[in-house]
Amino acid sequence: MTPQSDPRVLRLEHVLRQLAAASHELRCLRQELIRDSASRGVLGSRGLTQFILERLAQFPDSCFDIQVLAQAAADAGYAIPSTRLLTKRLSEHGARTGKIEFSRKCGGWRWTGGA
Repeated sequence: MTPQSDPRVLRLEHVLRQLAAASHELRCLRQELIRDSASRGVLGSRGLTQFILERLAQFPDSCFDIQVLAQAAADAGYAIPSTRLLTKRLSEHGARTGKIEFSRKCGGWRWTGGA
């Protein structure tokens, strides 16, 4: 029996080909995710604003410090250039829609739902 016809060698070569194909697919997926997360990081993007609104709406009776919101967005894959710019974006959205506001009483952002 030659090494090329040994079933164990053939099985090992098959597994190695499968691993190489899976590795290639993972590299492609990684590149796709990197491109996707870069596009999600635009500060004025609707995706980022929607993420923050959903976060605030989940806890309507709570206040969130801008640092906490920025960290949650960063953990979700959004690139936040600065909390100052994020505060400006939220202030503009709150003034336009009335759904969120900065509460001096609790020192953070809260959901108002437009009320």
